[in-house]
Amino acid sequence: MTLFRYIYEKKFLFFLCISFLLYGNTLKNGYTIDDQFVTENSYTNKGLKSIKKIFSSYYSENDGKNNYEYRPIVKLSFALEHQLFGVRPWVGHLINLILYALCLFLLFKVLRLIFHNYPLLFSLYIVLIFAVLPLHTEVVASLKNRDVLLCFSFNMLIIIQLDLFFQTKNYLRLILALVLCMLSYLTKYDVLPFLAITPLVLYKKHKFKIAPFLIIIVLFIVGYYLSKTVKHQFLDKTFSERIYKFHENPLFFENTLSLKLSTAFNALGFYLKMLILPTNMSCYYGYHTIDMYNFFSVYAILGIVLFCFMAFYFFKYFKEETPIWYAIIFFGISISMYLNIIRPVPGIIGDRFAFTASIGFAILLAYVLLTYINKNIKAENIQKMNLNFKIVSVVMLLVYSMVTISRNIEWKDRITLYGCDVLKMPESVPLNLLYSNEILVSISKPNSFLTEQNKNEYMSKAAMSLNNVLKIDSVNTTALNNLAFIKQKVYTDFNGAIPYYKKALRIDSTKFEAQFNLAYCLYMTGETKEAKDLIFKIYPTHSGNQSVLDLMSYILVATKEYEIGIQLFKKIAEENPGNNSVNMIIGNFYIALNDMNNAKNYYSIALKNDPENLQIRQIADRLSK
Repeated sequence: MTLFRYIYEKKFLFFLCISFLLYGNTLKNGYTIDDQFVTENSYTNKGLKSIKKIFSSYYSENDGKNNYEYRPIVKLSFALEHQLFGVRPWVGHLINLILYALCLFLLFKVLRLIFHNYPLLFSLYIVLIFAVLPLHTEVVASLKNRDVLLCFSFNMLIIIQLDLFFQTKNYLRLILALVLCMLSYLTKYDVLPFLAITPLVLYKKHKFKIAPFLIIIVLFIVGYYLSKTVKHQFLDKTFSERIYKFHENPLFFENTLSLKLSTAFNALGFYLKMLILPTNMSCYYGYHTIDMYNFFSVYAILGIVLFCFMAFYFFKYFKEETPIWYAIIFFGISISMYLNIIRPVPGIIGDRFAFTASIGFAILLAYVLLTYINKNIKAENIQKMNLNFKIVSVVMLLVYSMVTISRNIEWKDRITLYGCDVLKMPESVPLNLLYSNEILVSISKPNSFLTEQNKNEYMSKAAMSLNNVLKIDSVNTTALNNLAFIKQKVYTDFNGAIPYYKKALRIDSTKFEAQFNLAYCLYMTGETKEAKDLIFKIYPTHSGNQSVLDLMSYILVATKEYEIGIQLFKKIAEENPGNNSVNMIIGNFYIALNDMNNAKNYYSIALKNDPENLQIRQIADRLSK
């Protein structure tokens, strides 16, 4: 038995070993970007008890204001995982790794049915190239991208089942393909390009006429409406809308044809470059990472050349049997969904968007190397391959593998990932915001990575990221508010925080947090008149907020307006009899007036309402004496 025959017979085990070699080090990783949608602190942690919630909820939900996508199958996979193994990140990473091996196995099966006239080695070589591509790290190392792996597997199985149907005329295969199609739609809309890829691929193999074409297209349409039926049957009739921000993709706000085309060519050039030379990979790109307004950038020129190449050879080889045509089909049709032509893409570009398209790249690269370096594309065993081809192949596979393994380490956790990527993409507005926000959120966590020793270091990094944002987008209110927050809360630099809060409020005057923090900073710097004007502006719409009430009382004490404070807070006490803090505030005003009898009365009321409060008892006792 030859080595390749053994691999063919034990192929899944072989691909599982490849997957472990490439992604085994992800088992030590934790949670990263957007994992909260499907695992971590998600309701899927309840296991199978969450099935009803899974099918009746959007993929992403944010207090009913930012609901979007419907991907119950991927969430169901996590619910099953948590039911069987508990909530353990390494289990999730192990399942992703096994799913990647399944993707390789199914891709091999599809390539064998496409390239049935070529030796086994050709399909195996394509899969090996596909397996080691570093651009796949986001899909495998990121738990939430399990949807890509599942959808890819369903799409490969659809092609396999339809191929068997056209061979055997067994309608059970057609039904299975329909079920898989519905599952794919319920996982992720990466299935859409296969509406074109599948009939074209099977047309080449079976040389059929119009009827089989229509069968395949109808199958995908019926699968879509079946998935919509599931959605409408189970999903709560809640409002669905995704709220986009300019830094995610300017095309959501400025959608001219010229800008769409320039963005598409830049994105196409980006994907070509990253497949060949995968440097500066990032978990998020967004605004200002590619020159989307320029038709003459390096990426745009690459994209235009690649588009012309694909268009020319698609028609030239339409009736011929050549791997180049299949490479164009897989790459061109798959990537078209993410070029911002059909609809703007959040993040503009992304490594995960090239996952299916990279099949085409792997086919083309295998074809070029076997044809022009090995001089024989139909070599049946390794002995018949020349030395140059062996050297080039080993070096290429090793280099790509090392880049992949190295990139996996950067996906260790959020702070590691953002910290690594922001150094590579300092011009990415979303990435800088993600990194700085992760640091700021960690301040209040009990098990934070921040210690007294490294706190200042990370705060400096957060401030640097926010300043990077303001260099690109000077009116970014999130960056302005977060920089002010660092100065106020971390460094107690109230004077330094004020200009940032004021600028943020000139851009968006509705932000309560910015208004309140500005009022507090003004109070702390002695600007009590301005602080009073602002806090009284906030009060009518936030009268139930205790922080607002406390600050208002501090300001009235500072301005010695005790009588005004007593009248105001007595009214508040009448409207909110359950708020015991108001009684203490009124008592403090009377203390400031040296009216100890009234102060004692209000503290007595406060003590009666909260007899276990030691602080109130101590003040009440002192007033009694």
